[in-house]
Amino acid sequence: MSGERLQGELDKALASLEDLEELRGAFLGQTGVHIGIRVLKSARFQFEQEENKLKDRIAVLKKLLNADKDSSGRKP
Repeated sequence: MSGERLQGELDKALASLEDLEELRGAFLGQTGVHIGIRVLKSARFQFEQEENKLKDRIAVLKKLLNADKDSSGRKP
């Protein structure tokens, strides 16, 4: 995968993580509506799972992007 494509995927993953954090804050931070404890636990678990997936993907993409930069920056 090219460096440009890796950067694009990284940008997309970072944006998704930011969106997820905003959604979690809005959902879990609301005070006007009662949310049952089961729903709350389930939602929290799902948010954590998705967050971990995105963070793992971001870490892999950063590693690949750095490896791509290192290999393209070396002299033959």
